[in-house]
Amino acid sequence: MIKNTSKLVIVHLGDNKFLDIKRDIILGIYHTLVALDYDVVISNNMLDKNRLNIIIGLDITSREIRTQLQNSQIDYIVYETEIIHNGALNSRPKAAIDLELDYLPTLAKAKLVLSPFKYVVNTLKNQYGINAIYVKWGYVPELNDIEVRKDDQKGIDCYFFGILTKKRNNILQQIMKSGLKVKITDFPGIPVFLRNHFISRSKLVLSLQHNSQWMTVNPYRIMYPIQNNCCVVTEKQSSDLDGYNDYAVVADTVDFVNYCTHLIHSKEYQILRQKKQALVMAEPMIDQFKDLI
Repeated sequence: MIKNTSKLVIVHLGDNKFLDIKRDIILGIYHTLVALDYDVVISNNMLDKNRLNIIIGLDITSREIRTQLQNSQIDYIVYETEIIHNGALNSRPKAAIDLELDYLPTLAKAKLVLSPFKYVVNTLKNQYGINAIYVKWGYVPELNDIEVRKDDQKGIDCYFFGILTKKRNNILQQIMKSGLKVKITDFPGIPVFLRNHFISRSKLVLSLQHNSQWMTVNPYRIMYPIQNNCCVVTEKQSSDLDGYNDYAVVADTVDFVNYCTHLIHSKEYQILRQKKQALVMAEPMIDQFKDLI
């Protein structure tokens, strides 16, 4: 628990090309902790021995940095955004990141590991004996920071931002062939202000599975656009332990293109957007973090 600690620093670790990707997470946690009266600052690749460090991006640091962290006297918490499954991190090969050698020991040295995924928390606790706590992602009012446009000013039918894997690209190409106007921002992407501009101009934001083995639903990709007045359509998954798909419009992969076309032409997305936005706003993230105090 974060007890008897008034001074915190949220630290982004790793290559700066990932900073924009982590932006919504960093600011969401920052504003939530500020609302709980913590003295919080944000740092990039700089730990602070005088504050409790909340690390975001442990997976994109080098083995050397993780080893140094294990051997340091710095107090830290890890906010784990990645999926640990079958002895691997996000299905990455062992040569890319060795879970047993240095990643899990770095998590074990942390005062606490937080994750928005029940599956990850259960795996860390039950399989590896690591002190992990589930903190569901929720509504952060300060992240209502995208221009709200009228629907007749939304010239993009479908917008996707993220890593353009083969699976995702196949779906997007099918949507484009259907005649809908599609905007794609591939990783490492563009500055956040441009991404947000495209979200404001879009009728639908698409949340697509990274690959067929993907096990969790990305809460940031769903909840951030929907709280900013944009309907999100996501693929149906066999498992959603966290209930994040409740905040999106869900479609079967085989019928994804037809359903997106229906939403646009019928304008049903406007009604669904309002319903889903209300659900997100009813789940303030401050309620999740206040139990950590």
